[in-house]
Amino acid sequence: MNLSDFVIDLSDYQVIKESIGEGSIGTVSIIEETTTNMQYSAKICHNRCSSASCQRQFLSEVEMMKRVEYPSILRFIGFNMTNFAKKMYPTIITEYMYNGSLSQMLNNERLGKSGPYWSITTKQNVIFGLTAGMNFLHKKHILHHNLKPSNILLDKDYYPKICDFSMSKIINKSNSEILNQENSKSVIQSIEPYSIFIPPEIFIGKKWNYKIDVYAYAYILYEILSGTIPKIDAATPYIAMQKIEAGERPDTSIISNEAYQSLITECWRTNPDERPTFSEIIKRFQSDKSYLIDAYELSSKDNGDTIDIFKVSDYFHSLGYELLYVENHKPKTEDIVNYARLSKDHQSLIQRALDGNAEDCFIVAEMLEKWNTSPDVQIHSNDTEKSNSNEKIKPDIMEAIKYYKYAASLGSTEAMLKYANILYDGRYYPHVNKNKIEAAKYYKMAADAGNVIGMNFYGVILDEGRGVPQNKKEALRYYKMGVTKGNMDSMVNYALLLQKEEILIPNENTQSINNHGHNHNESDNDNDSVSDNDNENEENIDTEIQTKDAKYFIDNETRNQCLIEAARYMKIAADAGNSNGMYNYARMLHQGEGVSKDLEESARYAKLAADSGNQFAMLSFGHLLEKGEGVHKNIEEAVRYFKMAADKGNEKGMLKYSRMLQTGIGSQKNLIESTKYLKMCALKGNAEGMFQYGLSLKEGEGIEKNLDESISFFYQASLQGHIEAKQEYEKLTKNITCVIS
Repeated sequence: MNLSDFVIDLSDYQVIKESIGEGSIGTVSIIEETTTNMQYSAKICHNRCSSASCQRQFLSEVEMMKRVEYPSILRFIGFNMTNFAKKMYPTIITEYMYNGSLSQMLNNERLGKSGPYWSITTKQNVIFGLTAGMNFLHKKHILHHNLKPSNILLDKDYYPKICDFSMSKIINKSNSEILNQENSKSVIQSIEPYSIFIPPEIFIGKKWNYKIDVYAYAYILYEILSGTIPKIDAATPYIAMQKIEAGERPDTSIISNEAYQSLITECWRTNPDERPTFSEIIKRFQSDKSYLIDAYELSSKDNGDTIDIFKVSDYFHSLGYELLYVENHKPKTEDIVNYARLSKDHQSLIQRALDGNAEDCFIVAEMLEKWNTSPDVQIHSNDTEKSNSNEKIKPDIMEAIKYYKYAASLGSTEAMLKYANILYDGRYYPHVNKNKIEAAKYYKMAADAGNVIGMNFYGVILDEGRGVPQNKKEALRYYKMGVTKGNMDSMVNYALLLQKEEILIPNENTQSINNHGHNHNESDNDNDSVSDNDNENEENIDTEIQTKDAKYFIDNETRNQCLIEAARYMKIAADAGNSNGMYNYARMLHQGEGVSKDLEESARYAKLAADSGNQFAMLSFGHLLEKGEGVHKNIEEAVRYFKMAADKGNEKGMLKYSRMLQTGIGSQKNLIESTKYLKMCALKGNAEGMFQYGLSLKEGEGIEKNLDESISFFYQASLQGHIEAKQEYEKLTKNITCVIS
């Protein structure tokens, strides 16, 4: 996704609690999305940011944040170049962490106020999540620089989220050692005057690398496992730094677990080369169960609780790793909170599920997920004995997911598909960490087991390279599997892929030519009208296609055969009522691609698609009405379809409808409404939309004049190569200076 895709419209949110914390670059508040009531964190930068250099610095931080999507790293939602008052104080939006920071939790533990959820299991998951998250960052060649308990947040279920990357640095892949003495001094000063988390190589001015994070990690482990704040007894910070340089460290004997004693000692060694990498630490955790916290070796504050090894194993699995010493496990009846109070029918259903009945297992999963919002699931039982209890299974999404996964392992293709969907997009399941690699595995399982929806979904994943290496030929094969089963979405995607020339390359080992995916709900080419034809007046010669390694030549006869087949399947999907099939078949008819050119028939299919809700067809049919191509010219009706497309979220529809409102062509002139649609387009990251909306803000047309916001939109448009936006931005910022934080 482009950076512009993450621009947030702050008017869609309201601040519900200001200044809940201070970060290194700004103040943190809790905000709520007005339409969903979902809560997020908003960090508003301290310093005004109007100049090009300041905005480049800020956007480089944002660019890095959008790259680091991982279960134990705070999820970046979006940003705006202004604050809620529309002044040039940038705002960063992230997910909101309900249980504060690890630092707060450890302090509460020392005061006896941590509560029952701060258990041995929770601590183990914090350690594993922190380790895996830092390993992910280092694999991305990113240092944290400021790793400490206050920069580790805890979500609703007390899983860790690493945050505050304002001090992060991207390492050059070819040179892992960075910074000289002068830079080292500036970094230590910007973190705090003295911190025990700063390794000796920084404060003595030596070159340093990613091992500084490993050093800080040791002190976090120490505090979690010992319950005490790590410190060096010294009269002044300077003396403390001298002692650390000489090798003095906190006393590890208060930690009973010998494996962790040894690991901590390795991680805070003075020589960075002698410290392990996070990748090495992960491997130890995977294979050696001595790294599990032993409840009976910890202080009495832990109340003698025991570790839930299966919960820990499940969490480690969600991070992309396996505990090799833990056997696969299935759900248990005692994990359903009201099992004893259920009717005999319900208990029997659950027992059959646990005995290996895939269908019943899937039914239990559905009941656990949505019993309170869906009609009762039909329960098939031979039991005649009934319970007086009419109590239903209580909802528990995490238990539901266990049953979906177990049903998938038993061969339920519905469960495979459902579990894959859950893993693929965690936003609908706030307690679940996204894992596209694992999702791809289950989509493939469903497809290979004969699930037609799974065939199409796995084809899309292969086509776009999501969770698996991109492989368009294999995508074509899975689409074709769906086609043979009569799946209309597969037919559309199969036809779209047949139109792409790289599929025709005979060498099976050749990389895809265009290394980018397309939206499989519409045509790749999001032009204004079905009449656009990039291949118009093409000469009848062989098409040359070049990859990194070799050149291939595709004869037009082979290509035409593929286009004919594509048109045939597109028509089948269209005639079956598939809106994407209608839209794309209309394009093929208009261009004469794989079928005889027929403007009237093209317009008919475009209208059918538009009237069925396809936003791209709405825009296209609007253009046909405007031009009178294949249909009687009707400007007023064209405007209606442009509005329909705009209201569906089509960016070009927004621009077109805005222009019609601005000029009064085919509609009554309305500058306020015109600007409203420009803003909608701008907030979707469209460069032209940002430029046009910037002009409206600059001139005060249809909206209150606001130069700060105008500058922001011009700059964001210029980042996408919009020349006029760049010129406007340079004119407005010529004499503006900015203090960079």
